[in-house]
Amino acid sequence: MTRTLPAAPTAPGPSPAAGETLVAAMVRTAARGGGMRFRGPRGDLLAELGYPELVEAADDIAARLLARGLAPGDRVGLVAETEADFVRAFMGCMVARLVPCPMPLPAAFGQRAAYAEQIRRIAGVADIAAVVVAAPYRAMVAEALEDRRLVFVGAPGDLGEARASLPAGTPRPDDIAYLQFSSGTTRTPKGVAITHRALMANIAGMAGPALDIGPGDRGVSWLPFYHDMGLVGSLLLPIATGVSMDYLATRDFIRRPGRGSP
Repeated sequence: MTRTLPAAPTAPGPSPAAGETLVAAMVRTAARGGGMRFRGPRGDLLAELGYPELVEAADDIAARLLARGLAPGDRVGLVAETEADFVRAFMGCMVARLVPCPMPLPAAFGQRAAYAEQIRRIAGVADIAAVVVAAPYRAMVAEALEDRRLVFVGAPGDLGEARASLPAGTPRPDDIAYLQFSSGTTRTPKGVAITHRALMANIAGMAGPALDIGPGDRGVSWLPFYHDMGLVGSLLLPIATGVSMDYLATRDFIRRPGRGSP
């Protein structure tokens, strides 16, 4: 499926239109160009993801997720590595009307057993049906969740070539956009269902009065995508407004903070 992008707006759009969802905002702002750059521990460029490319990739992943037997409303765990595949999969879930559920990386917990217990808790609360995870963590996640009978565990590239038809239109404002979980370090993780309406109100408040986003603005972040500020402020806000971003993995920033400004 190839979408026709609208005419390019002249400046970033911090205030979503009434009733707009993140999927609609992604399509609207993609025509401006811009996008995301993912950098390595020494500031070297690892990958680029343009916003027009993100629209196309999200549609493609959505069709391949649905072909796996998932249905709108199903929850999909996304192990939140700081890489382009996480962004593609997150937006692909939204396009497919699936509910993405960001999950932490093993590095956040230190020990394999502690991490396995944490993602088992999240999977149980969210009732996830599939997990999208980068290759280095696939075996660990599959082992931890082997009792759940997931329909898929792997990277987007492992989804196969079969594609199902996409739901018509875009999500409704009061549909659940994603599930946000507490850290769960002291008790069972608590999940909050975030609607598109609530998400876009949050984005509008940050991009307008708080940040006063304007033409030519760029951003840089090393916050993890599974925490709310890293996810909303550093990832979903740029997608909704068309602001270009550079990303450094949190673990790399901790090792070399001076590389945080590529």
